[in-house]
Amino acid sequence: MKETKKNAVLRVFQTARCSSARYIIGVACSSVSILLSGVPFYTIYQIVRIFLEASLNNTAVDVSAAWLWAGITLASIAVGIVLSIIGSFVCHSCAFHALYDLRMRILNHMGRLNLGFFTGGQSGAVQKTMNDNIEKMENIIAHDVSNLIGAGILLVSLSALLFSINVPLALTIVAALVLAFIIQFSAFGGKRGQKIWTDLNRSSTELDAAFSEYVSGMEEEKIFGKPEAAALRLTNLIEKNRKSMVAYLKRVTPIYGAYKTITLSVLAFILAVGCVLLYLNPGDHSLMMELLMFLIVGPAVISPLMELVEFGADLGIWLCGWIKSRTL
Repeated sequence: MKETKKNAVLRVFQTARCSSARYIIGVACSSVSILLSGVPFYTIYQIVRIFLEASLNNTAVDVSAAWLWAGITLASIAVGIVLSIIGSFVCHSCAFHALYDLRMRILNHMGRLNLGFFTGGQSGAVQKTMNDNIEKMENIIAHDVSNLIGAGILLVSLSALLFSINVPLALTIVAALVLAFIIQFSAFGGKRGQKIWTDLNRSSTELDAAFSEYVSGMEEEKIFGKPEAAALRLTNLIEKNRKSMVAYLKRVTPIYGAYKTITLSVLAFILAVGCVLLYLNPGDHSLMMELLMFLIVGPAVISPLMELVEFGADLGIWLCGWIKSRTL
């Protein structure tokens, strides 16, 4: 189990047998487009700085420099859009071809299974597990991997930029986000959190499988009578799923609310520490410019972090389903 978790990303591509050369091109285009999405934050800061410095020094505004940064902003947006379209098209094409081949391999494998497998009440579970796994794999291959790489590159670039400008303010962002991720991890960390997540996934799979089998077998139930037994089993599974969902929401909702509040309030932390620094260093115009830089660029850090969190969630869900499919 531990080894499977370590190689979860590799398992996705081994299972899908995705074409490597074209896929690398698509991921590269998408990653560069995500990196370019951080450029407007920096260029807007430079434009605002030009006007503020001119106002503080009672000098004429360098209009040519402002237009240069505006041109860089528009160019980065345009190039980012083009690369995003190319990357999305290539990644989706690779994902659809790979998953088409995967579906054909699953059909061939299912055709070789004996009759006892399908009469053991597992047909609905197999259908649910395979459909969810393939859909989640498509999302990982077509979206998540390119978003992960692009978000990682953007996050490293922004971190290097912010730490080179002002270390205390950069550490403020890091401290706030580390606190948020510790809180978020506590929702699923530990034996109790993992047990709640596992129970919810198991009960959801059982409920979907039972409902699929109940609907597909309704005609036989009506002909031969006694549909009450199947309905009673389905009702019990609905109640079991409800209890699992309630336990999940009770644990996750307040924790996730605190996590979202902290991550979306990074500017408040930056402003608080910045005010303290300005109080200790009155009249420091360069510090004012640095604080302005953090207030403009700081929110750009949140987006790549959210991409990493969503990728981890998608990968965890797919891994859980992959283990179920291997068991089946």
